[in-house]
Amino acid sequence: MKKMTRSLYLVATCALLLFSLHACSSHTRSRVITYPAPEGMPEAKGITITADGKEVFVYEVLVNFSKIAESPKPEPAAASCFDFSGKVKVVVEREGVNKVTIRPLSRGIIPVISGNRITFTIDKPAKLTLEFNDDLHGVLHLFASAIEDNPPKEGDPGVRYFGPGIHKENIILQSDQTVYLAGGAVLRGNIRGDSVNNVRIMGRGMLNGGTIQLIRCSDIEVNGIHSFRPGIRGWMATSRGCNNIRFIDYKSIGCFNNSDGCNPVSCTNFVIRDCFFRQWDDVSATKGGDMGNVRNIEISDVIAWGDKAQIFEIGYETRCDTISNVYVHDCTVIHAMSRPVVSIHNSDHAYITDILYENITVEHGALNDYNPYLIDLWIGTSVWARDKERGRINGITIKNLTMLSGNFRACRIAGYDADHKVENVVIENLKINDKYVLYPEDARFNINEYTSNIKFLQTLLN
Repeated sequence: MKKMTRSLYLVATCALLLFSLHACSSHTRSRVITYPAPEGMPEAKGITITADGKEVFVYEVLVNFSKIAESPKPEPAAASCFDFSGKVKVVVEREGVNKVTIRPLSRGIIPVISGNRITFTIDKPAKLTLEFNDDLHGVLHLFASAIEDNPPKEGDPGVRYFGPGIHKENIILQSDQTVYLAGGAVLRGNIRGDSVNNVRIMGRGMLNGGTIQLIRCSDIEVNGIHSFRPGIRGWMATSRGCNNIRFIDYKSIGCFNNSDGCNPVSCTNFVIRDCFFRQWDDVSATKGGDMGNVRNIEISDVIAWGDKAQIFEIGYETRCDTISNVYVHDCTVIHAMSRPVVSIHNSDHAYITDILYENITVEHGALNDYNPYLIDLWIGTSVWARDKERGRINGITIKNLTMLSGNFRACRIAGYDADHKVENVVIENLKINDKYVLYPEDARFNINEYTSNIKFLQTLLN
């Protein structure tokens, strides 16, 4: 009996020791890195954040709900960022909150609300938007990134290092260079490269009041940085005539006319992956310019909020011979506030072909009378057109596009004339407000006579 008791005691002791070691190990795996904002950066009012008890600075950023380009009306929202590993408890404090929606909904994060405290946990990197009391004004955009693995150090060969603080200068890129914006660094200037290659623009810092402009470049990666940019107009990240360009884990918020998020123009082998865009103008517009054809564009794992213009657009400028092999997939549009989510607008002479949109979820759409289409495949003239000749659209697949809620109006497929048609379009598993679209009339498709071979398929079960 004594031997049995001793054995049970040893088993219990070992179990307790293992549990303690596991708990200790779990605790040590959790790590949070926060970055204090430089003096002079605007701080959001009435909201505070901690991550595992560490205070996280909350920036005031500008967004815009107006639909009139000539009279933008910027207003404040909040944005915050930190790095972490393990499982982290996030606490947001804000007065007068009785309901919180955390998007994207697919993350399944249900916060606990107690008085002014909103609490939830995350265990992997997240680009979240918190909406309070069903109000889209005054939201919080929260970017929780993975801790950087072996980042560059000040003084490393070939590295332009920007440490915490505000830096006012324009950067002219050089080949074989790394531009590193450390957490807490704010660059108020443009980053521009012309005919350079093998460049990295990276870090956890921020562009504020500047743009990224790449011309005739190759092998460029933009990774991890934030672009919160009140007060400056123009496309926020533009590549023209470039090859092998990658935007990874890039976060962008723009509030003015032409504040497009990331536009590849006459580019080949271009990747936009794991990014967040909230833009007043186009989220991402693939265009054909005067510097060559467009080929191999991939946009994936993007979370987007479009306040006024297109979300995933090809056009309107299509001044090249071909735009081909564009693949947009596994993206979430948390709000489409005005214009199409999937759009091809061919207003110059390009032949647009081999385009696939797949696995796109629109959590909320607020389509309006100005441009009411969820899907818009169109050939015609526009104020941006320069060519006298119109082009063609052929070989388009839109697969597993789902709109969960909101104001659905219509879709459009329209060619220009008998020689400039939209042809061979497959729309598979289009689902709008819990209903699959089996026939054009189910989604109020406006299909004109200059189209051919338009198919609607349902291959998923309800």
